[in-house]
Amino acid sequence: MDEKTIRVSAIQELKLHGEYRSVKDLEDAIVEAVLAGAAGLYREGWAVFQEGWLEANRDRYIAIRWRERRMITPFGAVMVPARVIREREAEQGGYHSLVKMLRRGLATRELSPAVELAALEAAPEQNYRPAARRLWQWCRVRVSHWVVWSCVQYYGHKLQEQEERDWWPEKALKRKTGIVVTEIDTAILRTQRWGEARRGPEHFGMHVGVHYTGREPIGWLRRKDVRLCDKTVLVSTGGIGTFGNMLRKQRDRHYGGGGYLSVMLSDGDEGLKWVREREFPNSVWLLDRWHIAEKVRTYVGNNDIEYARIMRGVYECRSEAVLEAIRTSDQRLQQRRPREFRELFGYVLGNREGIEAYRQIPKKFRRSVGRKIAAVRAGSGVIEKQVEVQVNRRFKWQGRSWSPIRADRLAQLAWLQRDRTNWRHWWDKQCLSTTRVNPSWDP
Repeated sequence: MDEKTIRVSAIQELKLHGEYRSVKDLEDAIVEAVLAGAAGLYREGWAVFQEGWLEANRDRYIAIRWRERRMITPFGAVMVPARVIREREAEQGGYHSLVKMLRRGLATRELSPAVELAALEAAPEQNYRPAARRLWQWCRVRVSHWVVWSCVQYYGHKLQEQEERDWWPEKALKRKTGIVVTEIDTAILRTQRWGEARRGPEHFGMHVGVHYTGREPIGWLRRKDVRLCDKTVLVSTGGIGTFGNMLRKQRDRHYGGGGYLSVMLSDGDEGLKWVREREFPNSVWLLDRWHIAEKVRTYVGNNDIEYARIMRGVYECRSEAVLEAIRTSDQRLQQRRPREFRELFGYVLGNREGIEAYRQIPKKFRRSVGRKIAAVRAGSGVIEKQVEVQVNRRFKWQGRSWSPIRADRLAQLAWLQRDRTNWRHWWDKQCLSTTRVNPSWDP
């Protein structure tokens, strides 16, 4: 169906008559009158638009009759006039409902585009049932939570396909930067145990990656809150190799092909090590100190003296000193916790590069001066917060379980909605789209 501009002119007159005992009664009457008038304007606008479309396409279609179709709109349930048309060259059949033709590309036949947008924006907050109740409070019409679910799956699948073909709905940054910090972590979710999935793995990973170029303070001088500069986030349940490739492409697109110092911060996971070596070979890798401290605390327990002695070498970026402190730790600890001793020693031995690399970063990026906050920190506070916001708040409450594919669709939509400009840009291009349109920003 060709896209043509249709001129629409519709008028709806509102009148209010009655006697009211209070301001509340008056307001209720005004609201009901406005909603009734808006519903009438909605119906008239649809009718005029269809007549205009038919006039623009009269060489291909002829009008047959009018019907009505129920549609849930921001003004409630409205019986929208639907024009039945027929193809001129069809000898048999060839009948169409013009309302259906104009609504191709939407996820449902029941919701209007504005209500589908509201369903997508409500779905990532808590659950599909509360999202359906939110639509009911807005439209005053009860909507099944399965309708919200179908909207998420439909548009989430569109977004997945575009990302797989390297079509980015986000707007790239136009300015140069001196440093880009990349952090990666993985959250573990429970798999739904239905049908054939009973024989599959019980858990799957949702990977989270974040890029940023620095930190800036928020509010007055004494506050310690900071904001990440030029932050971009990526979430996916795909394989770690595919995710790493997408994360690297996102970094190159948003911050340019080079000319900046690339820093990558992660733990010592083998999968993330493979991503570092394959996708970020020229980046300075920092081992997250939070994971080191956790393993040290698991080994030493409440012995704060041993904990401080081992962590001193970590803070000084001297892996040899850390290994020596572990080796010469209290013999009673080594005898009581031999497995934890071997795990800690092996973890530090296999990740010495990440401990010592902090000194390779120029001082201007790792030291705070006055109100200027250091761009690089060796802790994982940034990525842990992103995991909490992007994954845990929606996917881990009340022992929930998910299908990896369907969870990824919701995660992609939730990720894109974090930036209102990018979200509306993508929605405006994908609403009513029936073809694989490139939603990326113009270069």
